[in-house]
Amino acid sequence: MSEIPIDEDAYGEGSRAPGAEGSAGTPVEEQLRRLEAIVQKLESEAVSLDESIALFEEGVELAVAVRKRLEASEDRIKQIVEKSEGLFSLEDFDLE
Repeated sequence: MSEIPIDEDAYGEGSRAPGAEGSAGTPVEEQLRRLEAIVQKLESEAVSLDESIALFEEGVELAVAVRKRLEASEDRIKQIVEKSEGLFSLEDFDLE
């Protein structure tokens, strides 16, 4: 899938907007910035239908990749805590 260009200033100087392709090596923070840029672009209503669909598709792919990486991180943290021989305990994080 090709990446739709979005205002590069959204990523700061010297940054490149990461796409869903090859996202395994892209830091989660960059993926989240790209998702935010996609949302802003879609909300601007200054995009064609075809471009909107491509942006939406890229956003969904990024969201899936981020979710997988966060779940893997959670699993890793659980393993680390289990190895701590009872020094630490896990509690669910309440988002509300």
